[in-house]
Amino acid sequence: MKRISVIWLLAIGIFLLGCQKQERPDDGILVQGTVVEINNFGSLVASFTPEELAAAGVDFGDLLKITIGEELVITAPYVDAYTQVGSMSPCLCNYNRGATLDVSISNGSFVICAGGKAGDRLVIGMSEKEGYLKEYNLLKGTYSSDRSEFASDEIFANFRELATTGLKPGVLYRSTSPINFKDNKVRYQYADALCRAKGIITVIDIADSDEKIREYLSAEETKGFYVQECLSKGNIIGLNSNMAFTDSAFQVKLAQAVRKIIASPGPYLIHCNEGKDRTGFYCLMFEALCGAPLAELKEDYMKTFENLYKQEKGTPKYELTWKKNGLRMLNMIANPHLWPHIITIDWDLIPIEEAGLAKAAENYLLLSGLTAEEIRALKGIIAPVQ
Repeated sequence: MKRISVIWLLAIGIFLLGCQKQERPDDGILVQGTVVEINNFGSLVASFTPEELAAAGVDFGDLLKITIGEELVITAPYVDAYTQVGSMSPCLCNYNRGATLDVSISNGSFVICAGGKAGDRLVIGMSEKEGYLKEYNLLKGTYSSDRSEFASDEIFANFRELATTGLKPGVLYRSTSPINFKDNKVRYQYADALCRAKGIITVIDIADSDEKIREYLSAEETKGFYVQECLSKGNIIGLNSNMAFTDSAFQVKLAQAVRKIIASPGPYLIHCNEGKDRTGFYCLMFEALCGAPLAELKEDYMKTFENLYKQEKGTPKYELTWKKNGLRMLNMIANPHLWPHIITIDWDLIPIEEAGLAKAAENYLLLSGLTAEEIRALKGIIAPVQ
């Protein structure tokens, strides 16, 4: 414990990619504007556009100095996907190269972790040109919606059974969304067909609200879908959850999902949109709870990146993706005492105690508002009888 405490203090002390209280810089300004709103994920949405940023000479992979309000200053990279910085790291993101920019923390709420509010002055300066370019190039990736480019329907839909050590066979499955045909174009049809083939009865939709689910499943695009039958029987829950894994709002939704599993028949499908971030976290949680070793947790988490992004096992890209995303998720589960230091800590310096992951997962579920009895009931459903 003493060694871990020293590492923790060292990590906080030397990590510079975080928030500092400084005087407001008035020189070196590339772009400035305001925070126009706080989005559903707790990110600060900028008034200026990606085009204005590009015109000022800012490129993806640049390391920026970002000033929010009068005193809050962070150093963070400019990226187009949150997984390019990893869980609990700050960034300026032009997600999927769309029309907006937001100051974010990947898998976290920037407002909760660092601060900021609508109306704050927002200033962008250059910290280091191409300062994050190596990591950006290594972690960037796109995936195709052409089914012919994938070896199977399961790979294309990122659909699979959770089969790590300690889980009961044929009970838990994960996938891209079989419901959201707008954001999960083409794949949703294959995900639905696989739900039918596997006899899925209860669907845990982490991404959508109950109202949105009804809207999607009353559309022409989902006419005759198998998941409509699940909805008609009351076996779909829409959580409309954010991605801030240390946020109490996220934990409340997780508790609702567990209670739905306890109260409903299986097999169960867990999904968000791509089945990557929120679904990845839920699955790591359930797998760790039931005793999966670290190697199996890594293999299942990274299967999504193999399926969707065609990452190859063992490559530098594969290993860095795991280190910055899945491994950090486990670290967050295992170290709730570090959550107040999220923005200033170097998670790569915090060791994972594999033997304690099952207990850490249980503790996280307790923090989410579940009782010990409810956790035992969950394990009674998803794990073989001991």
